[in-house]
Amino acid sequence: MLVQLDADVRSYLHTGLTNDEKVYYQMKGVSSQGDILYSSMQIWGKPGPVSMNMYLLGTWNEREDYADIWGYTDQTTGKEYALLCVRGEGLSIIDISDQPIEVGFVPSMQVGSDAKDVKVFDHYAVLIKETEPAQIIDLSDPVNPNVVSTIHFGLSIEDGGAHNCYINGQYLYVIGHDAGGLEIYDLTNPESPQWVGDYITYYYHDIYVKDGIAYAAAIYGDGVDILDVSNPSNIQLLANFNYEGSGAHNCWTTEDGNYVIVGDEIGDGNWIRIFDIQDLDNISMVAEYIVDPESVVHNAYVDGNLLYVAHYTEGVRIVDLSNPESPVEIAYYDTYLPNEYGYEGCWSVFPYFESGKIIASDLQSGLFVLEHQQSVNIEKPNVPAGFNLKQNYPNPFNPTTRINYTIGLESFVNLTVFDVSGNFVKTLVNAHQPNGVHSLQWDGMNELGKKMPSGNYFIKIKIGEFTQSRKMILLK
Repeated sequence: MLVQLDADVRSYLHTGLTNDEKVYYQMKGVSSQGDILYSSMQIWGKPGPVSMNMYLLGTWNEREDYADIWGYTDQTTGKEYALLCVRGEGLSIIDISDQPIEVGFVPSMQVGSDAKDVKVFDHYAVLIKETEPAQIIDLSDPVNPNVVSTIHFGLSIEDGGAHNCYINGQYLYVIGHDAGGLEIYDLTNPESPQWVGDYITYYYHDIYVKDGIAYAAAIYGDGVDILDVSNPSNIQLLANFNYEGSGAHNCWTTEDGNYVIVGDEIGDGNWIRIFDIQDLDNISMVAEYIVDPESVVHNAYVDGNLLYVAHYTEGVRIVDLSNPESPVEIAYYDTYLPNEYGYEGCWSVFPYFESGKIIASDLQSGLFVLEHQQSVNIEKPNVPAGFNLKQNYPNPFNPTTRINYTIGLESFVNLTVFDVSGNFVKTLVNAHQPNGVHSLQWDGMNELGKKMPSGNYFIKIKIGEFTQSRKMILLK
C-alpha cells in the first residue's frame, strides 16, 4: 500500500519517483472493519521532464485534427511559414516569424477529404489528400495562396487521392494510391504537371529520393525497396531488404547514403531500425533506437548528423547519428502529455529552416515551434580504436538475446549485466580474451540461475580504462 487517505481527500501528490519508470495505481475503498468495498480500475503514470535540450518558441491550435507539416521560406521577404495539413479542411499557412499566426488557408476541394501530406518546390506546394486529387498551390503571396492545378492519382475515377509524396528536383514522387507502387510527375510547369513514369508493385506508404535513388517503405510486410529512378520511364529495382515482422512506414538515409533509417509503425516492434546499405547484396541491420518498446514511431528526417523523429506519444526526438551504428538521443520535446500509447501526438517534424527553428505537428494540438539548444560540452566516450560493444539483438527480447563486441588488442574483459537501478545481475565475461569479434547470449537469468522480471537492463563492458554500456529490454 502506498498511502491511506481520509474519506474527504480528493487528490494525492506522489513525489520522489524515478524518471521514466512506470508506476501503477489502484484505489480501494475500505470499511472501518477492513472490508474492501470498492476497487478502482488500474491506471499508470511515467514521470519525466517534458523536454531536454529543446525549447518551446510558440504554438498554434485554432483548427482541429492535424496531419503532416512542411516548411516554406518566402525568398522575397525571408519570412518562414509552417504549412500544416488540417485533415478535414485543407492546408493552413502559418507565419512563424514571431508568435505563430495563420495568414492563409487553402480549402480542400471537398470537406473531409483527409489532407495528409504537403511538400514544397520553388514557391509552390503540393497538398496530398487521401480521397481527392492533389492541389498545386502558388505561395508567391502566402496571404492569398492560389491553386493553379490538380493531379488525379491511381486507377480510381472516384477520388484520385494518395497518402504521401516527395519532391526531388523537378519531379513529384507519389505513393499510397490505389494503383500500388509509385507514380512520377514532372513539375516543370506547375500549371500543367506531366506524368512521366510509374513503378507498379505492392503498396508503398512513404518514399524518400536522393541522387536518383528512391527508398520506398512497403508497410504491409514487404520491407524497403531501393529503386533507380534516374530515368522515370524505366525505373529499376536495385534491392529489397526486410526484417522479421516488418511494418516499414517511413525511411530516410544518412547524408552519405551509406545507411537507411526505417521507422516501423505497425509491425513487431514500432521503433527505429538502421541498416547498412553500402553493399546492396549484403544489407544488414546495425542498430536500433527505442524510446519505449510500447510506444509507436512515425516520421523521421535527417539533417547533417542529426535524426529528427516524430514519435507520436513521445513527441519530438533528436538523435546524434555521428556513428549510425551507435545512435545517441541528445534532445526531446514531449508534445503529448497524457500517459497513453498508440497513434496520438506528434505526427511529423520539419528541421530544415535556415533560422534553426524546428516545427512539429501534433494530431491533437496543432503546431509546435521549437528550438534545439545544442550542448557545447556533449560528453562522448573516448573509445580506443577497435573496442566496441554492439547493441544486443533482438532488443527487446524474450527469452534470449545476442551480445557482440570487438576487442582491438588482447585484453582482460569484464562484461556484466545490471538492472535499471544499477544493481548487479550477472557477470557474463571476466577473463583475458584475444583480439577480434566476440559473441555470446544472455538468457535473462541472474547469477543464481533465476529468471529476471521484465524491464530495462544494462550490459556494461570494461576493458582497462574503456567502458561502454547498452540498454537491453527484457519482455515476458
